[in-house]
Amino acid sequence: MSTRFRAQGIELADGSCLPIHSAEFHYWRSERESWGKALAALKDIGINIISSYVPWSVHERSKGVFDFTGPRDVRAFIDEVEAAGLHLMLRPGPHINAELTHFGFPERVLAQKSLLARSARGTPLWLPAPPKFFPVPSYASSEFQAEVKQWLSAFAEQVAARLHPHGPIVALQVDNEMQMFWRLAAFDSDYHPDALRWWREFDDRPAPTEYREDELGVVLSWLRFKESYVARSLGWITDMLIEGGLGSVARYHNLPPSRPALCHGPDAARAIGGVVGMDVYDVASGYRRVRERANYLASSSELAFAPELGLGGPPWFPIMSEEDQRNVMLGALAGGVHAFNLYMGVGRERWYGGLLDADGAPSATAEWLTPLLAAL
Repeated sequence: MSTRFRAQGIELADGSCLPIHSAEFHYWRSERESWGKALAALKDIGINIISSYVPWSVHERSKGVFDFTGPRDVRAFIDEVEAAGLHLMLRPGPHINAELTHFGFPERVLAQKSLLARSARGTPLWLPAPPKFFPVPSYASSEFQAEVKQWLSAFAEQVAARLHPHGPIVALQVDNEMQMFWRLAAFDSDYHPDALRWWREFDDRPAPTEYREDELGVVLSWLRFKESYVARSLGWITDMLIEGGLGSVARYHNLPPSRPALCHGPDAARAIGGVVGMDVYDVASGYRRVRERANYLASSSELAFAPELGLGGPPWFPIMSEEDQRNVMLGALAGGVHAFNLYMGVGRERWYGGLLDADGAPSATAEWLTPLLAAL
């Protein structure tokens, strides 16, 4: 591989180590003419890597037809990042969140009932996420996997030639916050027919749909299966990226900002052949939660990485003040986090806060972050 994760950052092809002091910039949410100004301002603050989602729903015009023009021109964005003297991490999903309606899945895909995740009652599984609830896909569904392959192939065509050392792309994220879409009740999902076929490879007994003390063995097996479902899902996405010619740079995944006990980072890391981090959003009074996540990352992963370290948040989160954000960041660093992606770097809709406002002007956050980044 031309890049790989190490304890202090990303090792490049020449053997040097690149610290991960990254910031999130969603190119498709900004006018193309403003990219250069924003990238230069982020570099002045001390950012050395740009991170961006590449959303399936933003680029797909219709099935198999993709738009990479204007503000959606990811190749042009890659060129701008390189011209600014920065590196780049891309996050093509298929799930991306980004506070987008349908979390980056095309609406036409979620309209196909045959590929949706299923509850124990056989009904589609819905995600109660603002601004609009939507049904979620089953990652075991072969039909869904075929749709994803078409998207990741189109993505690969756009970026494969610009992987380091031939371009600024040093890492790719494999999916996003893989946790059964936060539907974590034991018998909530996934009872899609293809998922049940996975189950039968795991255990030949009927899949349990409720807790029964006299069937504790199969219940515990079902819970273990759900962890293996997550790893297997990350595995087939990884395989598609590699098949698309994207296997030469480092890979990572981000666990959601939840308790470490609800995730299994090492299993996910083995599935992608890379590093698994955990997102960190909180208020200053949540220091114990922040420390718990940071300690978990420092003790369970080669690189203690927060792929999303919150600067601001969506309007439906508890409001995080400037002081909250500063204390949470310092708490994460004190707890052992060595690498981070500040989310957001550039302000945009459905979000408050960030290093720059939507016009590219530095915010109050940049005033205290600039000397901190210089010190790091």
